[in-house]
Amino acid sequence: MAQASTHTFQEWALAPSARHPGWEAIRTFLGSAFAATQISAVSIFDFDPRTSTFKQTTSLPLSGTETLTAHQPDIQAALRRDTLIVFSLRASPNMGEAFPEYALSEEGTFDIEKCDLLFGAQVAKLEVALERGARALMAFHDGEPLFLIQ
Repeated sequence: MAQASTHTFQEWALAPSARHPGWEAIRTFLGSAFAATQISAVSIFDFDPRTSTFKQTTSLPLSGTETLTAHQPDIQAALRRDTLIVFSLRASPNMGEAFPEYALSEEGTFDIEKCDLLFGAQVAKLEVALERGARALMAFHDGEPLFLIQ
């Protein structure tokens, strides 16, 4: 993501009618053809309660379907912790198709300097993770909410 341009965000929340938890929706998404071809990297940020900051603990550059498949257990385990996961994307998914149990809850301009207002805490070196793709899909603990940054 180029630093000079303005980015937007969409926040997607699990709908009250959802029949599956968010982490299950992420698992399904990771098994899709879109994810296999369009996710270029995965960055996992764990929440540090001592500093009230998300800090990157894992960086997974991906080179193909086998790589994404191999890391699914790590991604699923991270979703069960207090984490923020950034999926660097080459293209944007159709969110309604990729995540049918979610509903668009908010959208606006994304300002990385004020991300704590959106995410509830600072995310150390988030800009590095965002530079790995043209767009980013971000998932919080248990896969809810999701943020699409474009």
